[in-house]
Amino acid sequence: MLSKKKQTVNPGKFKSKIEGINYGLLDSLVGYSIRRGQISFYDDFFKAVNEPSITPLRFSTLVIIGANPGLRQVQISDLFGVARPGATSLIDYWEKKGCVERRVGDKDRRSYGIYLTKKGSEDLENLQNIVKAHEDHMTRNLSNSERETLMDLLKKIYSEA
Repeated sequence: MLSKKKQTVNPGKFKSKIEGINYGLLDSLVGYSIRRGQISFYDDFFKAVNEPSITPLRFSTLVIIGANPGLRQVQISDLFGVARPGATSLIDYWEKKGCVERRVGDKDRRSYGIYLTKKGSEDLENLQNIVKAHEDHMTRNLSNSERETLMDLLKKIYSEA
């Protein structure tokens, strides 16, 4: 497991706005709107995946490993901005599920590369289909152009961070 903390999203309990509550300055803050959007996405992600132990970070880890066979644990740590023990937990989770394996590197025998197993490839394909449907559901009110604009604007924010 990643941590003993309770997850911050309680699927089905999130309300984007509650009648009668004055949100004051919060309604004008970009960061607050991004966070509310993130909570909405996480809520729907957990409903769509229907497996509480598969978090967006764990899913992202499997995608990255699948797209980058042989990636090292330290690279996963750097990529997601998690401490090395956190990266170990991410990999351990998928290893216990039989989806990834550690192999001694071809070039550097001191380090291990992370690879998908056959089961991992199958599970990843299934999860990606579920998450794509979830994305389509969450962006159903956006045109293709609006979706692209939103992605471009968010990239401008996080690429400068």
